[in-house]
Amino acid sequence: MTKTTHTNDDGVASSVRAELARRQTQQAQIAELLGLSEAAVSRRVNGFVPFRADEVRKIADFLDVPLTSLLPAKAQA
Repeated sequence: MTKTTHTNDDGVASSVRAELARRQTQQAQIAELLGLSEAAVSRRVNGFVPFRADEVRKIADFLDVPLTSLLPAKAQA
């Protein structure tokens, strides 16, 4: 049986998930932006796989939000 765990990147995933919801943006759009499958984006958005720094930057640019808005508070300190 496979154990499913979240990464330590849950803060970024949570922030990305919230911003996508606020802007009514589909994960399919993010998948296309990042050149990933929708399943790969889903794993990142749900905190099972960490986002890479370049992916977070692209998402922030795409959503027209400051990069820091997608980072957990402890990463900004």
